[in-house]
Amino acid sequence: MSKPNYESQIKRKIKQFEKQKEQIQKHLLKLEKELSQLNQEHQNILSLLDETNHNIDTLKASIDIMTIGKHHIQQYSSGHYSYVTNLRVFNSKVNKLVILILKQNPQTQYRVKELAVEVLKSDGKDDVIANILHFKAVRRTLDKFAKKGLVHKIKVSHKHVLWQWKSR
Repeated sequence: MSKPNYESQIKRKIKQFEKQKEQIQKHLLKLEKELSQLNQEHQNILSLLDETNHNIDTLKASIDIMTIGKHHIQQYSSGHYSYVTNLRVFNSKVNKLVILILKQNPQTQYRVKELAVEVLKSDGKDDVIANILHFKAVRRTLDKFAKKGLVHKIKVSHKHVLWQWKSR
């Protein structure tokens, strides 16, 4: 008689273990699914990392190109065309400096060359000799102000033009 009692207990234990086995298998499937998702995310992150490294290398190469010395660029200049780097002619804004100088002496008439020298002085570039780039920048500014009606353009001759602040 004791035999069937043990047998039923053993069968009950077997069923319990089988249920546990099913639960473990379901959990294992769930974990495998999550693991495959994590592997996919890992692959995506690695591809993004490769792309980011490529972008960093490209930017470093761009910085190297931008820091090339002036003499490397100018070596390709010829008699017909000269290559120059994009340099700022003045440290400050030319418009503000020209207005400042003209307002300080509203009765004075300036030539472009004189005004360029004054702008260089007020910009803190006393040691720099004014050249055609400085003249062009000042002339452009003066033409802009003449269109707005801020300065008065006095033509002395075809080559000589004087500029004066317009008093309102």
